[in-house]
Amino acid sequence: MKRSPSFVGFALALPLVLGLVVPAAQEPEPVEIPAAELAAARAVFGAVGKRLADVRELHADYVQRQESLLLDEPLVSRGRFHLALDRGVLVLDLTEPVETRIRSDATTHRIHHVAERRAEVFRFRENRVTKALLACFSADLARVEEVFWIAGHQVSEVEREGQEPLRLATVALIPKEPELAAFIASLTVVFDRDRQVPLKVQQRNREGELVQFELADVELVPRTEEPRASLFDRELPPGTRSVETRVR
Repeated sequence: MKRSPSFVGFALALPLVLGLVVPAAQEPEPVEIPAAELAAARAVFGAVGKRLADVRELHADYVQRQESLLLDEPLVSRGRFHLALDRGVLVLDLTEPVETRIRSDATTHRIHHVAERRAEVFRFRENRVTKALLACFSADLARVEEVFWIAGHQVSEVEREGQEPLRLATVALIPKEPELAAFIASLTVVFDRDRQVPLKVQQRNREGELVQFELADVELVPRTEEPRASLFDRELPPGTRSVETRVR
């Protein structure tokens, strides 16, 4: 499939948009794991959540890898990841393969195709997909267990030249809500055990397609600092054509 800038920009937003409009799945089956493994997974979320409790914003470089039946080969995008933990707002500033700005919160999802001076805005009562991802990135255990079953936990180390090994904790999640399971079949979150920050989120849909967000050079902005409102509240530039869709 030949990829026009418009198609690429839309494909980059598929992980957040499709979850708003796909049909509901059947009631997911409950998941049970050994008590010790469940306790270890909860401890990871608890430690990271405590670390992030006094953090206002999280910023990082990110790489997104997306496999889709709509694509001939995986689509890899890069840019900056901005998360306002205190407001529940996620902003992706993509620089590759096309400049695209995506902003998502509890009720709005906006895709700004910069070069085309065009934007798509989705408004809805509740953005379950974004809220679920935000809960994972912020390690909000109460919210995570409200919408997911914890399905697994493991620890690992990655060797790094000239540095101490990177110590990781990986937690696997399965959606409880049929509306969420319609789009996300499983979710895997990887945390840095030493810095206690999220590094990677992988999600698979019912067709086995993969979307992976991987963060690097994570910067934490404490609540004692002023918010970087310019990143999260940017207006569309004058002359931008905007199409709005209301999703029930």
